[in-house]
Amino acid sequence: MVTDRRAESLWCQMVRLEHVNLVRVQGEIDVSNIYVPQDVLTQALRDRLPLVIDLSRVTYLDSTALNVLMGIRDRCRIMDVDLALVFTSQAMREVFSALSLHEVFDIFPDVDDAVRSMTERRTPDAAPPARVPDEAADTGGYARPLP
Repeated sequence: MVTDRRAESLWCQMVRLEHVNLVRVQGEIDVSNIYVPQDVLTQALRDRLPLVIDLSRVTYLDSTALNVLMGIRDRCRIMDVDLALVFTSQAMREVFSALSLHEVFDIFPDVDDAVRSMTERRTPDAAPPARVPDEAADTGGYARPLP
């Protein structure tokens, strides 16, 4: 199942993998478009699969976005759902470090590592998962420009 949502400067997609829901976000997240990732993340939690949020293509996020991530983290804890974030940006690392958020989130450098970790936590005897499909291959993903 694939769900796409977009706003002027933001694109968000949920892809249901075998044992994990992957939410990809691209663009700027702020108070004007926070409803887009919030809706997609809420939908991703409905089936209680581990959740990976790929923020590697996020160019800006404000305190509203951080509050939504904290809320999702809290909901995941209540629902006993594993959560991982993906990003490599130095700016994002600095923000998360300054706010000590790196202590409350599992953060990975790439989607494959995050998905592998989430899959292994829930299915320790299972074979390693197949590589996550390239963004451009599944539904247009990051290769598709924002409007």
